[in-house]
Amino acid sequence: MNEPRHTYPPIAPSEKPTDTDVDTIVAVATPSGFGGIGIVRLSGPRALKIGLSLFSPAATPGDNTTSPTPRTAHVGSFRDEEGHTIDRGLLLFMPGPASYTGEDVVELHGHGSPLVMEQLLFHAVARGARIAEGGEFTRRAFMNGKLDLVQAEAVADLIYASSTAAVHIATAQHEGGLSHALGEISDALVVLLSDLEAAVDFPDEEHDHPSSEPFFDRIIEIQTRVERLLDTFRRGRILREGARVVIVGRPNVGKSSIMNLLLERPRSIVTEEPGTTRDTIEELLVIGSVPVRLIDTCGIREALSPPEKEGVMRTMRAVEEADLVLVVTEADRPMSADERVLLDDIDEHRTIVVCNKVDLVPGGPESFSPPDTSRTTVVTSATLPYGIDELITAVQRRLTAPASLRSEEQIVVSNARHFAALSEARTSLDEAAASAARGESPEFVSVDVRGALAFLGDITGVVTADDVLEVIFSRFCVGK
Repeated sequence: MNEPRHTYPPIAPSEKPTDTDVDTIVAVATPSGFGGIGIVRLSGPRALKIGLSLFSPAATPGDNTTSPTPRTAHVGSFRDEEGHTIDRGLLLFMPGPASYTGEDVVELHGHGSPLVMEQLLFHAVARGARIAEGGEFTRRAFMNGKLDLVQAEAVADLIYASSTAAVHIATAQHEGGLSHALGEISDALVVLLSDLEAAVDFPDEEHDHPSSEPFFDRIIEIQTRVERLLDTFRRGRILREGARVVIVGRPNVGKSSIMNLLLERPRSIVTEEPGTTRDTIEELLVIGSVPVRLIDTCGIREALSPPEKEGVMRTMRAVEEADLVLVVTEADRPMSADERVLLDDIDEHRTIVVCNKVDLVPGGPESFSPPDTSRTTVVTSATLPYGIDELITAVQRRLTAPASLRSEEQIVVSNARHFAALSEARTSLDEAAASAARGESPEFVSVDVRGALAFLGDITGVVTADDVLEVIFSRFCVGK
């Protein structure tokens, strides 16, 4: 039985939007599939009118209102143009500018059925809304000054976060931690730039040709602050995107057994026959708070057949791209010349030596002395098993810093775009410092200072080109 229509004014299906109203967007804001609740979100000048045309509030004695109370859940039914009930649920109205997008926003909360969501979406479009593009709600929030670009990108990072560490970084950036740090550096550059230009316009009476040398220390101080942010990138990227951890070594040293123990399941084939693994094998896991792509590789040896040669080549490529390399050796035999050459070819900070098969050493683990490699070394036995917890701890320590990610002082750069712009800003400051050290005219120094300021503005969106915005927001899901 249909409920009586309430006092919210309907919109006729034939009503056409005006030129100023065509920008009202709509999308399903909840994940696809079945669930307890599904949400259709509208944003724009016609959001309320379209939302109310689909909604019939449950009649309440004495309620003669013609519009919903902002930020209050209103119970009722969603109906099509002929008055047939689509679903029962809630309507919420968030008037702009105090909304996520800065525009009028309406949310229709129904049951999480794909068919119900499709029906609400269809009828909202029939009333004049447009299907939103990926990330368009957040893009409107950025364009309307509700978020800067760092905060907007953090929204996508939070949605796609694959670990608690990634969540903490995204949350800190969404709350403005990195934006604040960048703002302080930009403010210092603005003051420096104004002083440089003042030195040109109002030179000291004793010097007709002013020098930029007095500004050198200030440039270096700002440059140091940029360097501190750049130094956080490797750890920030690992915590945000995950780390590539590659296991390498000679055939039959126990690489696959080590991988299976780390994964706590038999993923790689383990046999007595050397050279079982002919290709790289990848699996995902979380070590501590870090997402890790664990990669088992074929044994490093002199390859005879084309498949073996290709396997060894893939192993070496994986080593080059790795954030961390676990070099597995055998504890019951001396380290070979090939293994030492392999260690010499990998950066020390990217290496952990794993001395496996310690169960074969006379006297066991207690009597074994690891080889002197000046590298972090962990003693293990895949057979006992032994040392796996110590290996996990060593990997976690190598991939993360001891500082707490929840610390308000912990500002981390985790986005490659931010890193690239900061690197360009550093280069501009390098040139400005060099010019100042030579005592060149402040007007020449100010060109590079202004360039550094522009690169920082590109991070927060002050001077970001439209094509860059398209790339950034294209990775958002529709409805956000």
